[in-house]
Amino acid sequence: MTIKSWKLEFYPITALDLVRSGATWVLALEHSLLKWKGLRAHNLEKHGCRKVCGISIRGAGEFYFNGESCALCHLADPVKGRYNNELCDCKLCQIHKVTGQDCDSAWLAFVHDDNPNPMIALLVRVIEQVKKEVQE
Repeated sequence: MTIKSWKLEFYPITALDLVRSGATWVLALEHSLLKWKGLRAHNLEKHGCRKVCGISIRGAGEFYFNGESCALCHLADPVKGRYNNELCDCKLCQIHKVTGQDCDSAWLAFVHDDNPNPMIALLVRVIEQVKKEVQE
């Protein structure tokens, strides 16, 4: 098992390719949720992966958890289909629109404490709200 097998299960399409395919906010949120569920310790172990240096996992390859791998960040970039950290506007993200805050504290819980659960809970909450608004 490797990063490749981990990606097949938890990151089957890149954030950039998802956005280029015309993804909605709901699809981008679900893509992010799947990725973050993959960061739970048992899922990393299942694929022979481990977290290193705060924002990456390794296991016969390396994968970074940052704006580049986030479909939400790609959608919040004013020029769709690419990601630029300096131009990305977190206020355009559905996380900010639903909660009034960005995802920094949830992301930092993973970076500093190896805990993906705050981000998972945040994404679940936002997905439920966005789906509710779409139905109304």
